[in-house]
Amino acid sequence: MSPSSSSSSSWMFRPSVLQQPNYHLLTVDEITDYYVRDNERAEQENVSVPSHPLQQQQQQQQRPVEQSSSSSSSSCSVLLRTAQWNIQAWRSPHGNRADILGIQNTLRQTNADVLILNEYHWNDYNQIHADFERFLRFQGYRRWYCGTNSTPTLVASKHNVLEYKEIILSYERSALCLKLDVAASSRPVWVVGTHLDHLDGSQRQLEIKRLLNSFKDHSDNDNHGSNNPFTIISEHEPVILAGDFNQQRQRDYTKMEWQRIATSMAKRKACRDDGVGNMLELHSFRCVFDQLLLQHTSSENNNNNNQVLFNWKKASLPPSTHWSGTTIDYSYSRNLSVHGVYISPAGFSDHRMTVCDWSVPTDPAQAPTATIDAWNDKDHYHMPTTTTTTTTTTISVSTMVTTTTATWIADDASSSAGSI
Repeated sequence: MSPSSSSSSSWMFRPSVLQQPNYHLLTVDEITDYYVRDNERAEQENVSVPSHPLQQQQQQQQRPVEQSSSSSSSSCSVLLRTAQWNIQAWRSPHGNRADILGIQNTLRQTNADVLILNEYHWNDYNQIHADFERFLRFQGYRRWYCGTNSTPTLVASKHNVLEYKEIILSYERSALCLKLDVAASSRPVWVVGTHLDHLDGSQRQLEIKRLLNSFKDHSDNDNHGSNNPFTIISEHEPVILAGDFNQQRQRDYTKMEWQRIATSMAKRKACRDDGVGNMLELHSFRCVFDQLLLQHTSSENNNNNNQVLFNWKKASLPPSTHWSGTTIDYSYSRNLSVHGVYISPAGFSDHRMTVCDWSVPTDPAQAPTATIDAWNDKDHYHMPTTTTTTTTTTISVSTMVTTTTATWIADDASSSAGSI
């Protein structure tokens, strides 16, 4: 797939529901119907996510004539694929039981190195959860983790895990931080999966503040020095931050589309901008969609080897990721470049899956020296219980780095409507 994208495998249309003048008057079911039809149309038009870059490299290596030109980029970087998907607690867009085999087949074909799955429901109806665990193991996800709060997030990795932390963002929200040994010749990469509050914009801002505070180097503000135990990720380490952010950004829509979204927000008294995106940018995080926008508008990236690949119409805005016809799922990075970003048309959930390929620079001097294999290859996760860890109203940096358990209830369709 070229940077210009081919019509045979790309989104060639904008969200149909946002083209409706009465968007703000439509019911949840009516909007969801548009979402389902868009998924069906995309599949009919062969919209797809390309195979894993390593598979493509293997195919190129079988063609000696092309090998010299294609191997140069791979020799200085390692490609890491992430897939972020809110699977809506195993429910379909209309709230029925989801096609579990369809979800598994989609993930199998995507062949991501790391999965970030939001709303990973723990209630094991009809052995769904146990079956999915077996699927993960069979696919090579040797270690996986799940946050224990009201909206669990699972992060699964095929790479060795060097470190793991769960950052408590609020009573019901957390972020999972995994430091991965991507390759012997590359620097370790942090992958952070999260799911921000779905109703309150000020709460989302508070949650991302707490997450960013946990990344800070506090050596200038106290006497702990560079070994401050409250510093999780330094400003120099490669980081991927992905999840359901539950907020739209005006820059991802046409003027007409945003007017209709804003009218709907005003009608529901919903937050138009929670400031999370700006806050991340101030801390040097870049959204993958913004990197594409810069590519479309800049004349500096004329070299195809440096261009980001994607699966929608060239110079168009990204497809929606949510049943509302909007985008609320994002992948950000710091000290890391994105190689490709793709939106899947798989319609098994009320969210679409976002797949990103990342270029991890090779640096033998930064190669990790040890892993936490003392876990004896056992999967590690936290099961929810009826007990709750005692917390204070104000969560300080010192109390964020912990693991808590709490009783939780998955978001239902009516509450999700608050994030349109």
